[in-house]
Amino acid sequence: MAWEYLWDSDGAVFPEGKPAANRRGGRQNFLLDFKRGTCSANRGIERRNMKKIIAIAALFMAGFSTAFAADSSWGKLSLFDTAALPDVKTVKGIELGLVYSNTPDLTGFQFTFLYGRTENLTGIQMAFVANAKKASGIQLGAANMTSEMTGAQLAFINYAETFTGFQLGLVNYVKTMQSGLQIGFVNIITNSKLPAMVIANAKF
Repeated sequence: MAWEYLWDSDGAVFPEGKPAANRRGGRQNFLLDFKRGTCSANRGIERRNMKKIIAIAALFMAGFSTAFAADSSWGKLSLFDTAALPDVKTVKGIELGLVYSNTPDLTGFQFTFLYGRTENLTGIQMAFVANAKKASGIQLGAANMTSEMTGAQLAFINYAETFTGFQLGLVNYVKTMQSGLQIGFVNIITNSKLPAMVIANAKF
C-alpha cells in the first residue's frame, strides 16, 4: 500500500491514514530519520578518508618498490643484517632496525634497538650498541664505538680510536684525540699529557 506523507501541526511528518497514536510519534520518527541521514553522511566521509589512506600507502609502497631496483634508498627497515626491506647498501634518510642493522653508507638517521653498524655515517646513530667505522655526527646508546669520528658520543661507555669533539659518559676512551673534551667518571686520552682523569679530560 502506498502512503502519502503529511505534515502535522508540530512540523512532524506522518503517513496519511496511520493511527493518531502513530502520528503523535511523528516528531520522534522524523528526528530518527534525520540522525540516520547524518550517520550516512559520516560513513561517506569515512570512506573518502579511507581512500586517501590507501592512496598514501600505495605511494609509500611504490617508493620502496623503486628502491628494490637500486642499491640505495631513502628508507630501510631492518630485522637482522641482510634481512631488511629493502636490502640496500646506502641509505639517505632513515633506517629503523630491530636486532641488527648493517648499512655501509648512511646519511641521515639510524635507529636500532640492539646493534647498529655502519661504515660511513653522516648524521645520527642511535642503538643499544652503536658502531660506526667513520662518522660525522652524533652517536647515542649504552655503548658507542668508532674508528674515526668528528662529533659527539653520548653513552655509558664511549670508545674512539681517532676523535674530534665531545664525549659524555661514565667511561670515555680515546686513543688519539685531535681536539676535544671528555666528561665522565673515567676519562682516558692516551695521547695526552694527562692520559687519565676523573670528571673531565681534554686535549686541544
